[in-house]
Amino acid sequence: MRISTLIGLSLIASAYMPARAYTVYPVPQHIELTGKHITPSSAINIVTSDHISENTLDRLKEVIADAGFSCSVSTTPADGATDIYIGVYGSGDSADRYAAARTFDTSIFPARNGGYDPHIVAIDTDDDMGSILILGD
Repeated sequence: MRISTLIGLSLIASAYMPARAYTVYPVPQHIELTGKHITPSSAINIVTSDHISENTLDRLKEVIADAGFSCSVSTTPADGATDIYIGVYGSGDSADRYAAARTFDTSIFPARNGGYDPHIVAIDTDDDMGSILILGD
Protein backbone atom coordinates (compact mmCIF):
# COMPACT_ATOMS: atom_id res chain seq x y z
CA MET A 1 0.00 0.00 0.00
CA ARG A 2 1.19 3.48 -0.78
CA ILE A 3 -0.05 6.36 1.33
CA SER A 4 1.28 9.83 0.71
CA THR A 5 2.30 10.34 4.28
CA LEU A 6 3.76 13.75 3.53
CA ILE A 7 0.36 15.18 2.65
CA GLY A 8 -1.56 13.48 5.40
CA LEU A 9 0.94 14.16 8.11
CA SER A 10 1.40 17.77 7.03
CA LEU A 11 -2.34 18.35 7.22
CA ILE A 12 -2.53 16.68 10.63
CA ALA A 13 0.38 18.74 11.92
CA SER A 14 -1.27 21.90 10.66
CA ALA A 15 -4.44 21.00 12.55
CA TYR A 16 -2.42 20.68 15.76
CA MET A 17 -0.14 23.68 15.22
CA PRO A 18 -2.19 26.35 13.47
CA ALA A 19 0.43 29.07 14.13
CA ARG A 20 2.81 27.48 11.59
CA ALA A 21 2.41 27.73 7.83
CA TYR A 22 2.72 24.53 5.82
CA THR A 23 3.15 23.89 2.14
CA VAL A 24 1.56 20.63 1.06
CA TYR A 25 3.01 18.64 -1.85
CA PRO A 26 1.63 17.39 -4.12
CA VAL A 27 -1.08 20.01 -4.28
CA PRO A 28 -4.38 18.56 -2.99
CA GLN A 29 -7.03 18.14 -5.67
CA HIS A 30 -9.91 19.13 -3.40
CA ILE A 31 -10.09 20.89 -0.02
CA GLU A 32 -13.20 21.67 2.00
CA LEU A 33 -12.90 24.03 4.95
CA THR A 34 -15.83 24.05 7.38
CA GLY A 35 -14.59 26.74 9.75
CA LYS A 36 -14.97 24.31 12.65
CA HIS A 37 -12.14 23.59 15.07
CA ILE A 38 -11.07 20.77 17.35
CA THR A 39 -9.04 20.76 20.54
CA PRO A 40 -7.03 17.54 20.40
CA SER A 41 -6.52 15.51 23.55
CA SER A 42 -2.99 15.56 24.96
CA ALA A 43 -2.72 11.83 24.22
CA ILE A 44 -3.58 10.82 20.67
CA ASN A 45 -4.84 7.32 19.88
CA ILE A 46 -3.71 5.95 16.49
CA VAL A 47 -6.27 3.41 15.24
CA THR A 48 -4.51 1.20 12.70
CA SER A 49 -4.37 -2.28 11.19
CA ASP A 50 -1.80 -4.67 9.77
CA HIS A 51 -2.21 -2.97 6.38
CA ILE A 52 -0.11 -0.03 7.58
CA SER A 53 3.68 -0.32 7.52
CA GLU A 54 5.85 0.29 10.56
CA ASN A 55 7.59 3.10 8.65
CA THR A 56 4.29 4.90 8.15
CA LEU A 57 3.36 4.48 11.83
CA ASP A 58 6.80 5.64 12.94
CA ARG A 59 6.48 8.79 10.81
CA LEU A 60 3.01 9.51 12.18
CA LYS A 61 4.29 9.07 15.75
CA GLU A 62 7.17 11.43 14.99
CA VAL A 63 4.82 14.14 13.69
CA ILE A 64 2.57 13.75 16.73
CA ALA A 65 5.55 13.99 19.12
CA ASP A 66 6.94 17.03 17.26
CA ALA A 67 3.55 18.70 17.76
CA GLY A 68 3.88 18.16 21.54
CA PHE A 69 1.45 15.27 21.96
CA SER A 70 1.90 11.74 23.20
CA CYS A 71 0.33 8.81 21.41
CA SER A 72 -0.62 5.18 21.64
CA VAL A 73 -1.39 2.66 18.90
CA SER A 74 -4.41 0.36 18.93
CA THR A 75 -6.92 -1.32 16.67
CA THR A 76 -9.93 0.36 18.29
CA PRO A 77 -10.93 3.95 19.13
CA ALA A 78 -10.35 5.23 22.66
CA ASP A 79 -12.86 7.07 24.82
CA GLY A 80 -11.72 10.55 25.84
CA ALA A 81 -8.97 10.79 23.23
CA THR A 82 -8.52 12.18 19.76
CA ASP A 83 -8.41 9.19 17.41
CA ILE A 84 -6.41 9.15 14.19
CA TYR A 85 -7.76 6.42 11.92
CA ILE A 86 -5.17 5.31 9.37
CA GLY A 87 -5.95 2.57 6.90
CA VAL A 88 -6.54 1.28 3.40
CA TYR A 89 -9.63 1.81 1.26
CA GLY A 90 -11.51 -1.43 0.61
CA SER A 91 -9.64 -3.40 3.30
CA GLY A 92 -12.44 -3.47 5.85
CA ASP A 93 -10.07 -2.11 8.51
CA SER A 94 -11.13 0.45 11.12
CA ALA A 95 -10.31 3.47 8.94
CA ASP A 96 -12.18 2.00 5.97
CA ARG A 97 -15.25 1.29 8.12
CA TYR A 98 -15.02 4.76 9.72
CA ALA A 99 -15.00 6.40 6.27
CA ALA A 100 -17.99 4.32 5.15
CA ALA A 101 -19.96 5.14 8.31
CA ARG A 102 -19.29 8.88 7.90
CA THR A 103 -20.12 8.81 4.18
CA PHE A 104 -16.88 10.46 3.10
CA ASP A 105 -16.65 10.62 -0.68
CA THR A 106 -14.53 7.61 -1.60
CA SER A 107 -15.24 7.86 -5.34
CA ILE A 108 -11.58 8.78 -5.94
CA PHE A 109 -10.40 5.25 -5.21
CA PRO A 110 -11.96 3.15 -7.99
CA ALA A 111 -10.81 5.72 -10.52
CA ARG A 112 -7.13 5.29 -9.66
CA ASN A 113 -5.12 6.37 -12.64
CA GLY A 114 -1.49 5.58 -13.37
CA GLY A 115 0.94 6.96 -10.81
CA TYR A 116 -1.60 8.75 -8.67
CA ASP A 117 -1.86 7.77 -5.02
CA PRO A 118 -5.40 8.73 -4.01
CA HIS A 119 -6.14 9.30 -0.36
CA ILE A 120 -8.50 11.13 1.94
CA VAL A 121 -7.42 13.21 4.91
CA ALA A 122 -10.36 14.46 6.96
CA ILE A 123 -10.87 15.99 10.38
CA ASP A 124 -14.23 15.02 11.83
CA THR A 125 -15.58 17.64 14.24
CA ASP A 126 -18.42 15.55 15.71
CA ASP A 127 -16.95 16.15 19.17
CA ASP A 128 -14.61 18.79 20.64
CA MET A 129 -11.52 16.55 20.47
CA GLY A 130 -12.28 15.46 16.93
CA SER A 131 -11.21 12.41 14.97
CA ILE A 132 -8.85 12.36 12.03
CA LEU A 133 -9.06 10.01 9.06
CA ILE A 134 -6.18 9.08 6.74
CA LEU A 135 -7.44 6.60 4.16
CA GLY A 136 -5.19 5.57 1.28
CA ASP A 137 -5.14 3.23 -1.63
